Amino acid sequence: MTGAVLPHATVSLLGAEDRPIRSATADERGEVALTDLPLGDSGFLVIAPGFFSRRLTVTVRDANEKQVEAALVIGTIGETVQVETKPVQVPYSQTLDLPAAAAPASPQATPRKRKWWQIFR
Repeated sequence: MTGAVLPHATVSLLGAEDRPIRSATADERGEVALTDLPLGDSGFLVIAPGFFSRRLTVTVRDANEKQVEAALVIGTIGETVQVETKPVQVPYSQTLDLPAAAAPASPQATPRKRKWWQIFR
């Protein structure tokens, strides 16, 4: 698809050493509004799952609103693309109390292989 919006893309304002200073997530229309940007050149990074990330440089000259569009390229098979991962918090416990249905069954004794065969005639 060409020209489609990317809801939930992440736009980050970059600071020293290209580290994100602050980030915002695009709404359902694929739009992000960032305010209080410093005057001069500012670096931005746009990331969306399944797409190549895009770095932009935007020059802010005054307090007037400026609209910037970022076209992202779809990742291809065999190439690396940015994928957002979310950490999962798991409560720590010294013991793991699982319900009986979720608890693993006790290991079954495996039958031993016969080392010899007896044939009766």
